[in-house]
Amino acid sequence: MISNRGDESAILGATRLNLRLTVPDGTALATDVYLPEPQHLPAPTVITRTPYGKMTHLREGIGWARHGFAYVTQDVRGRYDSDGHWVPYQGERRDGHTTLDWVLRRPWCDGRLIAAGASYAAYTAWALARHYAHPGTSRAEPRAGDEPASSEVRPEWSAAPRRARPVVGRAR
Repeated sequence: MISNRGDESAILGATRLNLRLTVPDGTALATDVYLPEPQHLPAPTVITRTPYGKMTHLREGIGWARHGFAYVTQDVRGRYDSDGHWVPYQGERRDGHTTLDWVLRRPWCDGRLIAAGASYAAYTAWALARHYAHPGTSRAEPRAGDEPASSEVRPEWSAAPRRARPVVGRAR
């Protein structure tokens, strides 16, 4: 279930939607979606789930949207505007999988997903890719966070060979 908190705003070439995604146990997760201009939709989508406050990713969201990507940032359970109780490293796989399923059903998502994050959000990116092998996760881009043992990583998850290539231009 999704509810719009009534906050939809156009910011510097991006549209920001302030939503609450309700997961199966009834917990509502605060979620922001940044969308590129309509002519660039549907678009590949970057997902960041964080305990540090989704608004810390405002500039990042605008940047992705201005380059033709949709960007989803979400306060993890029990942090900032999300409901529930935060227990570090608990529930991230389950809540992340629900979020992925929701994103894949949105008309603005073209089916290509990138799970991204730094520090704790790097863990949530790995949790999405590693434990569920969700068919929609095409890339994990964790930075400065806990990484799984190499025996738990599939080659197609790793961004290491591509890290030197910056994101340039628009999504295709």
